[in-house]
Amino acid sequence: MKNFKVIIIIVSALSMLNLVGCSGRDKSKVESEPHPVKVWEVISLDTISKTFSGYVYPDQYGELAFKISGPLVRLDVSEGQMVKKGDLIAKIDDLDMKLQFNSKQATYQQAKSQMERSQRLLEREAVSVQDFESKMAAYYSVLASFESAKDMLEQTSLRAPFDGFIQKLYVQNYQKVQAGQPIVALINEYNLLVKFTLAESAFIYLNQNPKFFIEFDNFKGIQFAADVKEYVRASLDGSGIPVTLNITDKRFNIKEFPVAVGFSCRVILRTQNRLFEGANLVPVAAVVSVKDYDLSTTTNNDTLNRDKSSRYTGKGVYVVKDGIAQFRPINDAGLYGAQYVIVKSGVEAGEVVIAAGTTRITNGQSVRALN
Repeated sequence: MKNFKVIIIIVSALSMLNLVGCSGRDKSKVESEPHPVKVWEVISLDTISKTFSGYVYPDQYGELAFKISGPLVRLDVSEGQMVKKGDLIAKIDDLDMKLQFNSKQATYQQAKSQMERSQRLLEREAVSVQDFESKMAAYYSVLASFESAKDMLEQTSLRAPFDGFIQKLYVQNYQKVQAGQPIVALINEYNLLVKFTLAESAFIYLNQNPKFFIEFDNFKGIQFAADVKEYVRASLDGSGIPVTLNITDKRFNIKEFPVAVGFSCRVILRTQNRLFEGANLVPVAAVVSVKDYDLSTTTNNDTLNRDKSSRYTGKGVYVVKDGIAQFRPINDAGLYGAQYVIVKSGVEAGEVVIAAGTTRITNGQSVRALN
């Protein structure tokens, strides 16, 4: 019986040792795994950023029309067709204009000949100055009439004033058109602008040398720099200020980033916030208060004005870098709303801080971002 009790004691002891060993291994395994945390990217508070909806608009756009009336005899283009400057778009019947031009040309040549003959006679003093001036006046009158007939004949042909594509056809061939009636809409797709409406509350930023960026809906994440081309200093219908931007970014190429007139885009306005120059924003939950904290193993511990001691009492955040939580002392300037803290120094815009669960984090701990 005594031996049986000894065996039970030995077995129990071995079991406890085994449990302790297993527990130790599990704890080590758990501690080696990165701790899951929620993170947040530090936002610069000294930069104001506003976003507006915009759309692509052509710099060169025109509804082409004849200056004279007449029946169409040629319509050499179709919608979507590319044309070059000077290409024939359409033509109206020019028979009457040709007859008129030929008549005016004959009269012009006769008047020119008489004027030149009178000039030679005047040089030999064979005619009076008065007679020569009469011939000259007749010549210039006929010349004006001839130039008008020539221009009218040229107006029977409608040509492209710039390179572009035919957006729309308004007429059909062989129908009679009136002077000023639109024939086609021509767009230059290579010179594109962006139009948007600036909210009245943001109008003041136009006087602060703002920077504009364009992000097209079909090229998310790519922002192209742009400059203000023009804007109206009035809210005509109460909706805001119409602003036109010119894309100046050298990266923007219509062949590499094909966008077309009417495409939607985002317009980002950025300007300096003079009230919070150099300040950044972090969530309230990211800030921890420490007392007599050992800074000897932290990074960037010279950002605050304090004595040479490595002990620190104050506020800080945990910055995540390469999967490691690093404690960082900060100087704060109070709350920004109810959810954020203004940080004057200690962190930079773009850095990532732990936004929740900071009380369970230690300096140098391995962490894994959940978001």
